Amino acid sequence: MNITPLFSKPLYSNSLNENVISLIDITGPLKSENNKLSTSEQKDFYILEKEENYFLKGLIENEIKQFLNEELKYTNDFKITTSWFTEIDDKQESHNHQHNNCFMSGVLYLKTEKNCGNIVFEDMSNRRFCLDVGDFNPINSRTWSVEPYDGLIVMFPSEVWHKVELNKSGTVRNSLAFNVIPTGLIGNKQSDSQAYYE
Repeated sequence: MNITPLFSKPLYSNSLNENVISLIDITGPLKSENNKLSTSEQKDFYILEKEENYFLKGLIENEIKQFLNEELKYTNDFKITTSWFTEIDDKQESHNHQHNNCFMSGVLYLKTEKNCGNIVFEDMSNRRFCLDVGDFNPINSRTWSVEPYDGLIVMFPSEVWHKVELNKSGTVRNSLAFNVIPTGLIGNKQSDSQAYYE
């Protein structure tokens, strides 16, 4: 018997070295005056273009290559377009949303606590029946929850709906979010719908 997860949405997750995350906390973005977490009206959406964050950018680019080139076998190169720090205060949550004008989206968790708000992914496709499920797994679930911890990085297709659950930890949760697009030739060389991105 074989069950194929047909047209599934790939969710990538990996744990970065704890020592790396400790180093980031001591010397890096959360301590820098140039990287202060800001309100949505003032948010810097190009945080990984700051020189003091090049180390972080390199870590994330390595994960992008692992996921998209080595695991999914895409031959294009990829680049980070936007990147920003987020903080979820105690008793705060986010609405369900997706990201436009990008291919993949991701989050690197920098400072977390237990119950600080899982990231929850939701299948918005039009299923014909709503059935009870005895044992949930990635094939039969309509939602999927990931508990954040320091050093966890997750990436997913940007069209996947997701939200942050209520932060019940009593502390602020800090993370870094980013979006990714492919570069080079997009589409078939013989196609009239090809595009080229540098």
